[in-house]
Amino acid sequence: MSDEKKSYQIQVTTTDGQRVLWKKQGKPALLPEELADTWVSKFRTDIWEITAEGEMVGVGRATGPTLKIAKVEKVPV
Repeated sequence: MSDEKKSYQIQVTTTDGQRVLWKKQGKPALLPEELADTWVSKFRTDIWEITAEGEMVGVGRATGPTLKIAKVEKVPV
């Protein structure tokens, strides 16, 4: 058995059904399993939106078009 910790990406499903991977500075954001679980369970769709490129932005703070987030889930890498 491996002692390697699992990493996860966060997949966002938008209100119009698109699926986008969350990215930070243009690269997929990776979270360790325990942080991914907490991040997903505490995520607030009322204060975050996402761009088509996967960048998370606070509601009303974007300089371009954003997508409303319906749900987030962790995806194993």
